[in-house]
Amino acid sequence: MGLLKDCAVTMILLLAVPCFAVHAQNLVSNPDFDTDIKGWTAQGSAAFNWDGSDGSPSAGSAHFSGSGSAGITGTATSDCFAIPMPAPATVDLRANVKFAASGNAGPSFYALAFTDGNCTAGGSMIGVSNAFGPPDGNGWRQGQASALLPIGTNGVEMQLFGQADGSGNLDMHFDHVQFGASGTVPVILQTFGVY
Repeated sequence: MGLLKDCAVTMILLLAVPCFAVHAQNLVSNPDFDTDIKGWTAQGSAAFNWDGSDGSPSAGSAHFSGSGSAGITGTATSDCFAIPMPAPATVDLRANVKFAASGNAGPSFYALAFTDGNCTAGGSMIGVSNAFGPPDGNGWRQGQASALLPIGTNGVEMQLFGQADGSGNLDMHFDHVQFGASGTVPVILQTFGVY
């Protein structure tokens, strides 16, 4: 009887996990860069390219690179996306980042909230994240932020930012960029154990 009960509990847990993922809502288009960087526009002096050989949780990432000047920076802006109504009061932002943790290298990501659905009026920065957890076995770190969504927000753009280190080198990857109502953006578990 004990084995049957354990199997039933295990089956319930296995069935519950996929249901959470189904209800998760990430509003960013092309957040994983699996095949390209379409939907993202670059500004700044850094090169911004797709890297098909590196990524987290799977291959494919956006890559800022450059060398020669400590002033090298790059910003990539996502296509504008609409906020579903009724608008959430708080939002979660997450991204995976790979960078050399030396010098003054500074990755960050944030959202710009707009009063119109075309992202042209009243842009305000929310949810800045420039603190990242420890690297996994492949050098990837996860950053996250939560923010109040300004009242009247109808459109949002995500921005990724990279800055060269003190030696003038920039080599930074972003992947799995997420934006959604608090509690709907799935958490990526890097390690999982049952004891």
